[in-house]
Amino acid sequence: MTRLTGKVALITGAASGIGAAAALRFAQEGARVMGGDIAGADTQRWRTGYGDDTRAVILDVTSDGDWAAAISDAMTRFGRLDILVNCAGGGRIEGDAPHDPESIGDDEWRRVMAVNLDGAMRGCRHAIPAIREGGGGGIVNVASRLALVGTPDGVAYGASKAALVQHTKSVAVHCASGPAPIRCNAVLPGPVDTPMMRALAGDATAKAGPPDASSVPLGRFAAADEIAGAIAFLASGEASYITGATLTVDGGLSAV
Repeated sequence: MTRLTGKVALITGAASGIGAAAALRFAQEGARVMGGDIAGADTQRWRTGYGDDTRAVILDVTSDGDWAAAISDAMTRFGRLDILVNCAGGGRIEGDAPHDPESIGDDEWRRVMAVNLDGAMRGCRHAIPAIREGGGGGIVNVASRLALVGTPDGVAYGASKAALVQHTKSVAVHCASGPAPIRCNAVLPGPVDTPMMRALAGDATAKAGPPDASSVPLGRFAAADEIAGAIAFLASGEASYITGATLTVDGGLSAV
């Protein structure tokens, strides 16, 4: 499938999990991809076999300087930017600090918001002019199904993803008109079998099978590539009349 041929995409969180899967999927579908991640060298892993059509950069999404440098790098190397995928995110700073509404600390709350919400806001702010310059394109924000339900042990994460959904809608309306419209949509994954998910489930080495998925109607967690497929769809011309939308990819959890 080559539905992204000729497009240039910047994807954050590209060192692992959904971000790495999205970077690989976009490259496979013909896009020239810049993958950004704070992890540095780990971002290189998905690039095997794609050579000059891909680039990995260090990108801390909380840094305006890193965003400016990444956009400039994309424009210099590829001559344009068509797609932004805000995939970088996380639920905790470190360790077992409490994330319930009664106990969460200020630092924990602010760090989660800084990455999940402020990072995507900065990405949109920096990328919109570049995408508009090239004639328009698309932005996909990776939120979570936890934007839609209560999260007693992940209050900052849920709040950040709910706010990201609202920001998605605001960007969509702001960018819909004019000679170079930009579509903006959000993907809301359910549980995905990634190293981060296994670590949260107590398998920090990620050597065991996926965490228990008995509550999921389809009976399993998603593979990262399944979420990447939804992201690629929303970024492609197949979704040319879709903007301000949320696509929940959760194996049926939102239906029960």
